[in-house]
Amino acid sequence: MVPDPPFWLPSSLADMWRDLKSLELNREFIAFLEDSGYPPMAKHVRDWLLFMIIKSREGDGDVKTMLPDHLLVVWNAGKIHTGYYYEALPRALGISRFIPHSRWAEERLPDEEKMARREAALTAFKSTYGRDYVPYILRDRVPFTWINVKTLSGERVLVHALPEATVAEVKFAVFEVNRVPVHKMRLVHAGRQLQDHRLLSDYAARVGQLHA
Repeated sequence: MVPDPPFWLPSSLADMWRDLKSLELNREFIAFLEDSGYPPMAKHVRDWLLFMIIKSREGDGDVKTMLPDHLLVVWNAGKIHTGYYYEALPRALGISRFIPHSRWAEERLPDEEKMARREAALTAFKSTYGRDYVPYILRDRVPFTWINVKTLSGERVLVHALPEATVAEVKFAVFEVNRVPVHKMRLVHAGRQLQDHRLLSDYAARVGQLHA
């Protein structure tokens, strides 16, 4: 069952949501990535597809935009069915052009060029979807902490985050669970309100209890 479009998706893009979700639900592809140690890959695949919509709509033949670094796992997994996405995504968008990509060429770029192309992708994401991109945090092979967030209503939400995650990213993770609007959310630890731009490690690398 394909879910309804999220509330933040512009109405002009809502029609393609069913096609997008159908692509995301390629169980064989996601299962392979998860078995390779990259949980939760369904969310990474969704984010990857959102960026590929941008590349496809803009006809990014010169590869002027690069995906955020943590989404490269979707490209780099050796057995993914890239041909499926190359063909299905343009068809879902109603266009005929091929989506070019060479991860090997990108790997040879200077770091400054990579950064510029990723910034261009983030700018295009905000222009297309009307919001900043908030990444899901990779958990594989990296120590992470579980955070128990207690809301004013008494509900407890368990989220996971890296010490270098920002407070804003933790808020978005809480929103994904209980749909409390991020702009109305305040995170408090030990009587102190946490600032969106700060890292969890700025307060404590192993924050275990927060209040929202």
